[in-house]
Amino acid sequence: VEYNVHSYIDTEELKPLRFYKKRFLRGITTEETINFDYKNKRMKWEYSKPFITKELPIPENIQDLLSSLYFFRRKDIQMHKSYPLNIVYNGDFWPVNVTLDETVDIEVSRSRYFHCAISGISSNLNQKITGFNNFKAYFSLDKKRLPVLFRMRTRIGSLSGVLQE
Repeated sequence: VEYNVHSYIDTEELKPLRFYKKRFLRGITTEETINFDYKNKRMKWEYSKPFITKELPIPENIQDLLSSLYFFRRKDIQMHKSYPLNIVYNGDFWPVNVTLDETVDIEVSRSRYFHCAISGISSNLNQKITGFNNFKAYFSLDKKRLPVLFRMRTRIGSLSGVLQE
């Protein structure tokens, strides 16, 4: 399994501009591309095998899989409040509700800790991607709101990602 994922984000509003994913799985390479056109309020989604293309309207609070990790950067967040967003995945929109459930200190390197909020994510998208409904993301509670850590269970085992620097 090999995944390469790129998300290009507008630096002012943190909206996704372009998403690209290349996946190698069981000897087959697939590619997915999404181009966001906010001027015309449309996006173009393309998938490589089989070749499929869709023109879709851009709903409010749209994010791609990767840009969604930066969704909180510009929000005035509060614990136990729900934050709705829409994630475009596989040519469809997936409504997601994120709540910040609790706080914890996460060590990312020797003696470097971040005070983080643990997000609870409610969506059928978790089930679609991993086969399980358990994705947790940890965001720093400083002004940068960095995605410090994520954890999820998949059909082939547990997966996590942690901020290195």
